[in-house]
Amino acid sequence: MPLAHSAYRPSPEVELLSTKDISVDEAVLGLEASLCEPARSGSKNAMHVPGSALINFRQIPNILASLKKDWVASPAAAQASQCFVEVHGRMEVHMHPCFMGERLIEGMRAVAGGVLPPV
Repeated sequence: MPLAHSAYRPSPEVELLSTKDISVDEAVLGLEASLCEPARSGSKNAMHVPGSALINFRQIPNILASLKKDWVASPAAAQASQCFVEVHGRMEVHMHPCFMGERLIEGMRAVAGGVLPPV
């Protein structure tokens, strides 16, 4: 029986639903759009991410800069055709009750950041 202050399922269950090959330009546009979403939400704490997941989220602007510098600027012939994939999936996780209500997005970012590979 889990303790009341700990999550029942601290490790998320991830299910792959579909994948689609995308170009470098589509990858850059998608990443830029995801970085702009917190600014559009109007919340002053939009990019607050608890725990070690913050380190993974802080790397995203560097990844975007590297994509623009190293991939988009390279000749089309040098770009591998199947390096970037758009992934759709489902994730089930049981979070601490403190992430109910206004802190739901913060808790979801923490869980998603834990799934991202460390850089």
